[in-house]
Amino acid sequence: MVISRALAFMNDPTLAASVLPGPGAGLDLTGFLAGAGTLYMIADSEQEQSPLAPLFACMACELHWTAMQHGQASPGGRLDPPLLMALDEVTQICPVPLPAWCADSGGKGIQIISVVHGDGQLEARWKHHGKQVILDTAGAQVLLPGITDTDALERASRVCGQAAFREHGHDGMSRHEVVTADMARRMPDGFGLIIRGSCAPVIAKLQRAWKDRIYRKARRRGYAVAPVAAARPASLARPVTIADMSAVPPAQQLAEKQANQPAKQPAPVGGQRPDGHKTGSNGHGPVSDHPWGRP
Repeated sequence: MVISRALAFMNDPTLAASVLPGPGAGLDLTGFLAGAGTLYMIADSEQEQSPLAPLFACMACELHWTAMQHGQASPGGRLDPPLLMALDEVTQICPVPLPAWCADSGGKGIQIISVVHGDGQLEARWKHHGKQVILDTAGAQVLLPGITDTDALERASRVCGQAAFREHGHDGMSRHEVVTADMARRMPDGFGLIIRGSCAPVIAKLQRAWKDRIYRKARRRGYAVAPVAAARPASLARPVTIADMSAVPPAQQLAEKQANQPAKQPAPVGGQRPDGHKTGSNGHGPVSDHPWGRP
């Protein structure tokens, strides 16, 4: 019943032809793993259960099973090169058997990164014991700022443990939480609380992928930016294809983008800008009364 509903759109021959691969053009999972390729599965997560969730779970399970078989047959008993499965919104878009995967995937060369919004999502999908298995088998946990799940914050505070401190005016040592629940919730943007195995907890600054040197170099050369072609007249019968979009050189794309942008109005010196924000005496930036200096 699940497959019939998920594949009902293929009753239309036109839709079926748009998704079915041609002869010899299908996805070979064995060759995909050997070539260290990348597979993106993207779906909408606004609903409680994505309509593509059964198909995504089927595809992910088949890929995981194939990787596990090849890993066990490898000389070292591990998949080489290893497989990374980054599962965002795993409870809604790709509901795979995560507790069973996390228990033994690491020893077979399969690394799993699962992203959820809190303990509530894990417990709603895999109940209390399944949630605990996922947390216990995770090699590292990263908590981002802004979490409001009190259970997750209290659990992180207890896992981080306590430390002994000497206070002024008191004899002896006193023990306090290393990371309180309030500290974990109010971390600055761009930082994360990292809990890994038996190591001490660390609040680290998380690197942005778009600030990486390799990405920035590729972006300057036009390799990491999707090319945007100029709009074609409606009278042309032939639609814009991928070949048409990739034919526009990066320099021409940048020139067209700059030409279409409106001219920037200079900010007034002192007083207020047109948007209502206060400006400094030199007119270079906003002045805010926020304690952290944010506009």
